Amino acid sequence: MKRSTFLTAGGAAAVGTLGTASGPAIAQSASSARLGRRALILSGGGARGAYEAGAVQALVDQQHLSDGQPLDFDMVCGTSIGGLNGYFIATAQYSLLKHLWLDVIPNAGILRVKQPYEKINDANAGLVSRLDAALDLGKGLVNGLLGVIDTTGIRTLLRQYVGPGSAVHLPFYAATTNLTRQLGQAFVRRATTPVGLQKQSLNDSLLEDYTFEKIREADDAILHDVLYATAAIPIAFDPAEIPRTDGTGTSLYVDGGVTENVPINIARRCAEVLHVVLVDPPRETLDVTYPGAVSVGLGVFSTMQYRILQYQILLALVTSTPQNPVQPFVMRPAEPLPGKFEDFGNAGALAAMWNVGYNDGITGWRTPSIPAIDTLQ
Repeated sequence: MKRSTFLTAGGAAAVGTLGTASGPAIAQSASSARLGRRALILSGGGARGAYEAGAVQALVDQQHLSDGQPLDFDMVCGTSIGGLNGYFIATAQYSLLKHLWLDVIPNAGILRVKQPYEKINDANAGLVSRLDAALDLGKGLVNGLLGVIDTTGIRTLLRQYVGPGSAVHLPFYAATTNLTRQLGQAFVRRATTPVGLQKQSLNDSLLEDYTFEKIREADDAILHDVLYATAAIPIAFDPAEIPRTDGTGTSLYVDGGVTENVPINIARRCAEVLHVVLVDPPRETLDVTYPGAVSVGLGVFSTMQYRILQYQILLALVTSTPQNPVQPFVMRPAEPLPGKFEDFGNAGALAAMWNVGYNDGITGWRTPSIPAIDTLQ
């Protein structure tokens, strides 16, 4: 059997699985309602989210939009750094998004190691101090330590720049992983403007019988925690602790990339046209080096995210039918970006990646094909 035939057959089988998991098949009226609707989907990728921000700014400039004027989409979906970017896009705060990436994030200490373990990489700390810190870290990872990164930087950024009162112009969906329940968990920040409310209402109707994963509202009380959770890489960051809706306690949440790098399943229920922004080039162009264990861990997570997302886009392609069409479009760098997953503190790399994204945004979207996406052979 040819590989393309096998993939198509596998996709058809997956449709049956998804249909069972998500309840009854979408009714004809629902299929008609989603025709022509467009979703913007942002992947994870650490500091390479600067590329996404640049690409979005290009779309904003091409449409001659100002802050407070939404892009021409019916929803925004994102995970990890794509979730953080997605919030500012849904609230049409484009100038702030650019300012964050080029001016704020380089100095925010996003990946600063917790204070007790800073000595490990400090050549001036002395060998004994460094060994003691390394031993403490090893003990902590076995018993009690849930993350090695100081969360002060990202938490401070969220408090200062994410205002619960900001108008939401486009329905926004962020993917997380409920670690306590070991399942994917999507959160929705509901639209609040007149046009956004119309889009939200239709989304709600199309997702009414959607049970593949529970969608929970990211209300003001938990908004900061949700945006932190979507980007909380396991082991690197402490999980977010969010109260359960039934009042029985809390659950721990981590990066949505563990289960679904972007909520494509939700997007394809609500929209026919999927515009996906990727931060990775085609895999055959990569030649990554890792200077240390932290970089290896981040590289492993990035690889996992990429594979999950590849399958998601592939599934959207091969399961499209005339009755329930899906049209994916992709924007991605042609070559490895001039910055790495962990380069949050590198202002030059962030600016360079932002510029690559802007240029690619001007170039526009590409229609993916199965051979172009399936690089797993």
